[in-house]
Amino acid sequence: MHTIGIQDSLSTMGLQYAFADQYSPGARIVVDGRAILFSTDGPQLADTSTSVKPEPIIPTDTYLYPNFPNPFNPSTEIRFDLPQTAQTELKVYNIRGQVVTTLVDEVVPAGVHQVSWNGKDSFGRAVASGVYIYTLRTPGFQDARKMLLIK
Repeated sequence: MHTIGIQDSLSTMGLQYAFADQYSPGARIVVDGRAILFSTDGPQLADTSTSVKPEPIIPTDTYLYPNFPNPFNPSTEIRFDLPQTAQTELKVYNIRGQVVTTLVDEVVPAGVHQVSWNGKDSFGRAVASGVYIYTLRTPGFQDARKMLLIK
């Protein structure tokens, strides 16, 4: 069984196509005995007992993405990549440099991660409209980005 796929740049949506070495005679050969047939016919259900489960995506670099949406109200998503398991800290600061809340402060496994911030401080109080800075820190990596809360 082989797979081919496409996904958006944030790896949040995608399409994976699984195919075997054997294919219908109507399919066109792409490379050495493999074929992919694109048609307007509806999809055929696969036998899930023989389906191949996709492997989790492990990034090659640590990366902090821009939050989305930005500006936001009442919440926003913050995504980051870790190529290896690491002690990770994700904090939100106000424009004065004061910690508003800590979203992550733990050992996080390698992979693609997404955290939601609801626009509240560590005590559960809604924060004022304005610019906030979020930082990602791991051993050997630190980055910060701005986000705007509009009420």
